[in-house]
Formats: sequence, C-alpha cells, structure tokens
Amino acid sequence: MPVYANGKESPDSAVIKARTSKTPHIIEARTFGAKGDGTTLNTQALQQAIDSCTVAHYPQGCKVLISDGEFKTGALFLHSDMTLEIAAGATLLGSDDPAQYPLEKGYYLYPYSDHPQPRRPPSLINVLEADDKGESPAGTFRNIRIVGQGTIDGNGWTRGRQKRRRGHHHRRNGERAAAIPGQQCGKSQRGRHSGKASDRSCYCGRHRKQ
Repeated sequence: MPVYANGKESPDSAVIKARTSKTPHIIEARTFGAKGDGTTLNTQALQQAIDSCTVAHYPQGCKVLISDGEFKTGALFLHSDMTLEIAAGATLLGSDDPAQYPLEKGYYLYPYSDHPQPRRPPSLINVLEADDKGESPAGTFRNIRIVGQGTIDGNGWTRGRQKRRRGHHHRRNGERAAAIPGQQCGKSQRGRHSGKASDRSCYCGRHRKQ
C-alpha cells in the first residue's frame, strides 16, 4: 500500500475495470471489386461489402476496410454493429453525379408527409431505415464506427458566390453542399477541404429528437 511522506498510508484507489473488444473480421473492399483509381464508380461494390459485414456472419464483429487509393462512390448505407475504416493513404471520394444520391433512398426532413418537399436525398454516408416513411421516432441503430487515418472527401461545392480574384473563377452550388451533415468536407475555391476519418466524430445521415 502506498505511504505518504508523513508516514500515513493512503486509502485504496478506486477500482478501474477495462474491457477490450474482440478482434473483428476484416472485409477488404477490393474483394468485392472496388477499385481505388479515382474514376471507377464503386457504389455497388462498397455497398455489397457493407451489407456482408453482419454479426450473423461474423459474431466476433466485422470491419469493412478501404485502403490504398481513391475510391469514388455515391451514397452508402451503414447498419448496426459494424466498423468502416478508411486507412491511411485511402480516400472515400463522393461522386459529383446527383443520380448517385437517389431521392427515393433519402430521408424525410420533417416527421410528417404533407410538406411540399418532405424528402431529401441521402448523404455520402448514411444510417437510415430502408423503408423510411417519415415517422417519428425513426429507427434505432447501435455500435457503428467510422475510423482510420484516411480521408472522406464529400466533393461538394460551397454555396453562393465568392469574390473574384485573379486566377479564380466564380462557382455556384450545384445539387449538393457538403456530403456529410455537420462537416465541411467538400471543395472550395481555395482548394480541397477534407474531413479526416479520425479527426472527429460525425453523424452521417438523419437525426430526430426522440
């Protein structure tokens, strides 16, 4: 037992309990045909990898790994009990084609359906119910992690006009702004602004008050 300088014994310290998680099964995105060449559209391949990463198949847990390259994709949909890792040297690049963010796979902005424009297109990374009807509360998800030292680049545009400077051009917002709500992960006139997967936590999809 530790003793203070005055000779008195210190009381017992609080008990700290730690628990480690099991080593998850790793699914490499390339095994489903994903290509990190920056031009191939990988939406289907990446979604297949995500859909296969379930506790039913891998009770010890599962992780989809994106590594080495620039993987262009449209909207992706995560589910409970999985990890998505964008490793160092890898970029998850949002497609600039609005068709890759279909409205029918999006979400209801309001918990009622009589709004003139109730639905919104999905983001780059989403956690949504497959059959969203705009009901409140929405679905419940758990144990979803996005990790890694790689980059998530929403490839969006900044809204509005910017002051003209020599060597710069005006550009207005197209179909989308930042691809992940709450993050600046698109491109601006001054260069690329990318969100590091490990920099901060972000909610990718919809949030409703319960």
